[in-house]
Amino acid sequence: MAYILIADQFGRSMYRGTSTAFSLDDKAYEVSKAIVDDISQWDKYRHHEWLFILTPLMHKESLSSLEEVELLTKVATNKCDYEGNLIFADMFRTVSKFVVSHKEAIEKFGRYPSRNKALGRKNTPEEEEYLKSAATWGQ
Repeated sequence: MAYILIADQFGRSMYRGTSTAFSLDDKAYEVSKAIVDDISQWDKYRHHEWLFILTPLMHKESLSSLEEVELLTKVATNKCDYEGNLIFADMFRTVSKFVVSHKEAIEKFGRYPSRNKALGRKNTPEEEEYLKSAATWGQ
């Protein structure tokens, strides 16, 4: 859990707006993916930890990864509802909304245009238009 937080969140905060902010994305993804792929590992974590485990999967510029997060947030929401943990159920509902907006960008562009500047990628005209009103998720 500590590694995921450091690899996924610290770099993003410390190096916001630069390519370094994304330098540990693949490492954070690998650790998170290993956890979600092994139900015995996933079940060892608590609800609030699931949020941080899912985040690197959402950060990956991959439709299949986002679809996995979409499914897991539904499962987590249902589990929290069943347990009467309405605060976390609502948190997972919020994450589901973020997943939808992330999927829209990936489905349309195959990447997150909000990262283009930091990563030295040139925006397409469509991405330029999209960025005028799109959610950037703090990137």
